[in-house]
Amino acid sequence: VFCVQMELCANGTLRHTMQREGEALRQPSYEYRIWEIILHITRGLSHIHTYQVMHCDLKPENILVSAEGAFKIGDLGLATSLTQWDEQEGDARYLSRDLLDAHPSFAADIFSFGMMIYEIATGETLPGHGPRWDYLRSGTVPPLTTVSPHLAHLISASMSAQPTSRPSAQQIMQLTAEARVAAGKPAIAFGPSRDM
Repeated sequence: VFCVQMELCANGTLRHTMQREGEALRQPSYEYRIWEIILHITRGLSHIHTYQVMHCDLKPENILVSAEGAFKIGDLGLATSLTQWDEQEGDARYLSRDLLDAHPSFAADIFSFGMMIYEIATGETLPGHGPRWDYLRSGTVPPLTTVSPHLAHLISASMSAQPTSRPSAQQIMQLTAEARVAAGKPAIAFGPSRDM
C-alpha cells in the first residue's frame, strides 16, 4: 500500500500561478521565476524517482503551491513503482510517446515536466491529440529563442523524442545551478529537501 500524507497547499496550483503570472513569466526579466519553479519540481521528482516511483501524471494542475510559495508535486493517484507499471497514463497533453507506447521509465516524467516548462515559457495551449501533438513529440521542435540559452536547452532536452537523451531530475537541478551562476545569482546548495 502506497500512502502519502501532504500538507494543505492553500495557494492553488501551478495552473493558477500560470493564469495569474502568465504574461510576466514570458518576460526575460522574470525568467528567474521559471527557474524557481523548475528547482522545486525537480527536487520533488528526484525524491520520487529515488524510491523507484514514476508519477505518470505531471501537469500544472498537479503541482500544488504551499502557503510559503513552494511548488510541490501532488496527486499521486497514478504514481507507481517502475517495475509495477500497468499502463498508467496521465493527461494526454503532457504524455510522452514512449509511455503511450508502453515503455515506462523516469524519462516519461521528465518529458511531462519539459512540456510544462515549454507551456510556461511559450504560453501555448497544449493539444491533447492531432498534428501539433505529434510535432511536440517529434524531437524536431527548435530551441526557443525567447528564453535564455540555458532554459532553451533544458526544454529541448527534456522534450527529446529519445528517453535516454532526457536529463534526470538531478541533472536538471545541476543545470539550474549553472543557469543561476550564469545569470549572476548565488549558486544553490542541493541537499535533502522536503520540497515535494
